[in-house]
Amino acid sequence: MAKSGNRISTITDILSRSGTRGVLFLAVLTAPVFFIGMEFSATKSALLSILCIPAIIFIIVSRRNQSTEVAVPSALIPLTLFILWSIFSLLLAASPEAGWADMLNLFTFLSLFLLSVFSLRSSDLPRLGLLLSLPVVAVSLIGILQYYELLPTGMDRYGAKDPASTLGLSNFAAEYLAIALPLVAGYGIGKTTLPLRLLFGGVAGTGILFLVLTGSRAGWVGFLAGIAAMIFLHIFLKEKSRDSFSRSRTGIHWKIPVLAGVGICLTTVLLLSTPGGRRISDRLESIFHLNDPTIRFRIQAAREAAAIARDYPFFGAGPGNFPIVEPLYQSPEMQKLYRGLNVEISRVHNEYLNIPAEMGIPSAIFFLAFLVLLVSSLPRFIRESGNPADLAVRLGAVGGLVAALTTALFSFNLHNPASASLFMIIAGTVLSASRTSETALGFPLRGIPLKALRIGAVTFGLLALLGVSWQQIRIARAEIHFREGLRWMAMEDAARAETNISRAIALWPYRASYYYNRAVTRRHRDNRVGAIPDMRHFLRLHPHSPLGHQALGIMLIEEGREREAARELKRALELFPQPDAPLCEIYLNLTLGLGDYQETIRRGNEAIEVYPQNTALLLPVAHAHFSLRQFDRAAREYRAVLSINPEHHSVPGFLGQAYIELGKYDLAEAMITKSLTHAPESSRLWFHLARAQAGSGKIKPARNSLRKALSFDPKLRKLARSNPDLKPLMKQ
Repeated sequence: MAKSGNRISTITDILSRSGTRGVLFLAVLTAPVFFIGMEFSATKSALLSILCIPAIIFIIVSRRNQSTEVAVPSALIPLTLFILWSIFSLLLAASPEAGWADMLNLFTFLSLFLLSVFSLRSSDLPRLGLLLSLPVVAVSLIGILQYYELLPTGMDRYGAKDPASTLGLSNFAAEYLAIALPLVAGYGIGKTTLPLRLLFGGVAGTGILFLVLTGSRAGWVGFLAGIAAMIFLHIFLKEKSRDSFSRSRTGIHWKIPVLAGVGICLTTVLLLSTPGGRRISDRLESIFHLNDPTIRFRIQAAREAAAIARDYPFFGAGPGNFPIVEPLYQSPEMQKLYRGLNVEISRVHNEYLNIPAEMGIPSAIFFLAFLVLLVSSLPRFIRESGNPADLAVRLGAVGGLVAALTTALFSFNLHNPASASLFMIIAGTVLSASRTSETALGFPLRGIPLKALRIGAVTFGLLALLGVSWQQIRIARAEIHFREGLRWMAMEDAARAETNISRAIALWPYRASYYYNRAVTRRHRDNRVGAIPDMRHFLRLHPHSPLGHQALGIMLIEEGREREAARELKRALELFPQPDAPLCEIYLNLTLGLGDYQETIRRGNEAIEVYPQNTALLLPVAHAHFSLRQFDRAAREYRAVLSINPEHHSVPGFLGQAYIELGKYDLAEAMITKSLTHAPESSRLWFHLARAQAGSGKIKPARNSLRKALSFDPKLRKLARSNPDLKPLMKQ
């Protein structure tokens, strides 16, 4: 009976481990293919988290009779601390809603890492390389066909002809291939038969061709760094330990340089022969030009991230909160780059700076500790290769990890589910195989008093994964409706756009951009009663958005709520590093109308320093000086307007009024007469001309001018009687 029980237990363990491996292999196979056309595809995360559920059940079944201690890689400890610190940071964030999607992804990535650590071994790497060849070919061929316009290229949410998905001609696909290609290449190098080498060489060549055509500089650099790491580790470790590599004397050392050489030759041919070769060469050359807009964009984003980490050193701004606080640190150059590139500043484009900015310096230390322990395990992982084929695959795995970590310097590939999940699976497999540093963790797998706790913990984990999957599905459905709404907005069908965006909000009410765009569509439909609450909700989720405050201010003006509008526009001016002249003009005229003359002068002078030739900004300042009875300053501003635009029709009349108050009646008469040539029926101008003429002693012309004014507007009679210069004329 005991032998029978042990046999059943062994069979159960084998089946459970095989099931877990099968789930992970399925995740590797489907992660880059299952997509809906969005940057952070929630469908991928939903699929991955759903796949984790049966894998965890398999592990529980296989470990039900094992000891109470489990050996885990030491790298798991800082990674767990990183996740826990991220949770604390989210709870203290200015906008917790902005980081929920990121935390759902982190939970999924951690689950995949744990499953790989407990289930995969180095013997599974060849299977990973074989499986990866399928999505590599699919992604590469679709991207190549799109490049040559043999397949339609989709539009991203910004309307650019560059599909923002992992499947297709996009930077996200290139970053994924940078990780996958070294492992596929290593698997092909390890093959002994010529047909298999040619087959997998073709797969790798297709991927390299895609990398060149896509123009993703981060993908290029990451892939080249991965290949360089494969060559370096093989040569360096072989020199250090020739005995360990005596079994690999069949020529692995020359195959990797040949792969790199073939890639270089293929790239050269492409640059010389393809229709887009010049664009590719320009793209490659731009890596070294610090004045290239996208390079400047990354430099400015890095500076902002460093400033945020300086101001929020302990817990950071919060996961997903970089775009929330970024307007507080935005420079005028970043504002220009942001509008020129037509993108949303949602990430730092550097994972190593994004972490301290969003989650604090301690979180960055935990993550770097994880990476140090991972990298320190690589030499032993390579040395323990059993044969040339195994060595090639291990080198490919290392190349994939190095490619991912290098790409992370220039992009946010570890936020993309396809790239991040593949990185976590390879990292977990490497740590499980190397066993360089392990920690024994005690778990209550036995013991009746703790049985309920064990069941509760497992149940909680499974329910959490189910919850993550359900939420990711809702996010994905919401994004589909949102993109459909944007499409109808582009087609100027505001009714259908509002309907689709409302469906997105019902599914996932925590994304700020949904409310902003629905407010825009409602305003377009003259439904400001609904648009204003939407814009306020957007600002609750994104409190430092200058565009949001500007849009809300304009809506409030249209509703006749000027004082509320002034507060919103003032906040927009404070947030914009360099406000546009039209926004300044609206705000100055608004404060002028509200009688806040000092604010008009203060903000107007700031705007004039930036736009010194803008007469629309000079005029409100001049009017404010006039209202404050600062007539000499008002006259100076009016003259400045005329020096810029001598043909301005109304300014001479205003200048004439200032001259009247200063006692310069002759000058006043000349200026007002000039304005009357363009507005001969203006009762106001005839009235002030009468004042100027009366002040200089020209009684008869003054009487005639006054009669003209009263003929156009009899209501001026009362004002004339109260004016000391015109009162004598009224008695005659």
